Amino acid sequence: VVSEYPRVYVQDDFLSSEECEMLKKQVSGRLEPAKVVEKEENKYDQQVNVRNNQQIWLGYEEERDTPAIYQILKRMHRAALFPDDDAEALQIGHYGVAEKYEMHPDSDPRNDVARPATLITYLNDVEEGGETLFPLGNRSACTMQWRQ
Repeated sequence: VVSEYPRVYVQDDFLSSEECEMLKKQVSGRLEPAKVVEKEENKYDQQVNVRNNQQIWLGYEEERDTPAIYQILKRMHRAALFPDDDAEALQIGHYGVAEKYEMHPDSDPRNDVARPATLITYLNDVEEGGETLFPLGNRSACTMQWRQ
């Protein structure tokens, strides 16, 4: 447990290196400029000042018909304690040097984005950068100290 507010947990090695490589290979050549939700009527707009990475959302059929992906998703649902049919599609993103997604709420019901939970899995380990910050809530409980 990293923090109870916001609720943040870490599970090292959630995916094997083989699963990480399989996911990267699965989306190779298919990534597109990432988009953000601005307003309900302007959903999924490209905003490079806010987010400038590449990403893809896997489709339901691809998730269902690719056994390795299906098994990964089952494990994610069990870890998050959410039913299999109660989630968005799997989103895979790639961040190159100097690419970012600025601070943002991950759930915004006013704009039709209601996420009771988010599960983030990193497919790479990097020497520098790659931080994910959770600056709201009890800041003292949500620092890098917990990993040392």
